[in-house]
Amino acid sequence: MKIVLGPLMFVISLVNYFIYSLSGYQSNLSYRVFRKTYIFTNGIFNDFISFTLKVIKKGFSKNEIESLISIAPSILLETDQFIKSMDKKGYYIFNSRIKESTINNLISDLNNLSVTSVKDNKTYYTQDIEALPEGKSFRQKKDLLQSKSVLNFIFCKEFIYLAQMYLESKPICNNAASWITKPTLDEMMLDVSAQKFHFDMDKIKFIKFFIYLTDVDSKNGPHIYVSSSHKRLPNSLKNDGRFNDETISNLYGLEKIIEITGKKGTLIAVDTRGLHKGKPLTENYRDIFQVEYSNSLFGRKYSTQIEEIEKFNKIERSILK
Repeated sequence: MKIVLGPLMFVISLVNYFIYSLSGYQSNLSYRVFRKTYIFTNGIFNDFISFTLKVIKKGFSKNEIESLISIAPSILLETDQFIKSMDKKGYYIFNSRIKESTINNLISDLNNLSVTSVKDNKTYYTQDIEALPEGKSFRQKKDLLQSKSVLNFIFCKEFIYLAQMYLESKPICNNAASWITKPTLDEMMLDVSAQKFHFDMDKIKFIKFFIYLTDVDSKNGPHIYVSSSHKRLPNSLKNDGRFNDETISNLYGLEKIIEITGKKGTLIAVDTRGLHKGKPLTENYRDIFQVEYSNSLFGRKYSTQIEEIEKFNKIERSILK
């Protein structure tokens, strides 16, 4: 079945990609087909398009990157380790942490934003964590993009440089996100809060930078990643959904399942095409911020329109399409 469907899905998604490239149009159906194409070609379609983009689309020049704001210059000292780890393992934990004053400014901005609870779909205007329901409560993207601190991270030269190194193409910020997670035993909540193993297929190729806004230990929601699972998935994981811990540990071995803890300000880069999850919390809460860059906007659609796009310069507009 996979031998037959793989080439067929490849051709269909290739046609859909060309339609998108020429017109900017992509249907919800074409995205669903794209996700299935990733599964039935085992990522070969994504790799083919990424190679094509690498050849025909040049990245930002050194001068263009240098013109951007600098937030964490020390992380560029880890560029070689970053590239080696991302290519081999699919993730990298930076030794350098974001400066406390920078993190505190970001937290201050985020605390002024409302959050929407996944549990009851209600909006909460409060900084009181105790008042939030169990599970995940997220900040709206449209609100995040009004925050100067958030925009500084999106446009920071360090993230852009490293993203371009990994994507091998000009990076586009296709998403920014931030959410608070509290303990829950509800299986449905764990599922929708991404606390079961899964892979993302947002775009052709993408990278996410996560920043812990609270101290994260084994009990309050560390990111868990299956090392080297970003390359090819085993045939037994051809379903597009959630996977239980036993299935993953049997396939990869416990030594490949990496639990990433860290203090407030810890920075992680992850290719979430690989298998991952947020570990369910048993105490306290976790607050996190994420910026995602991709080499193309083909894939999952994000509906938020950027307000006052003209206030950004040419390079910033290119990043924040």
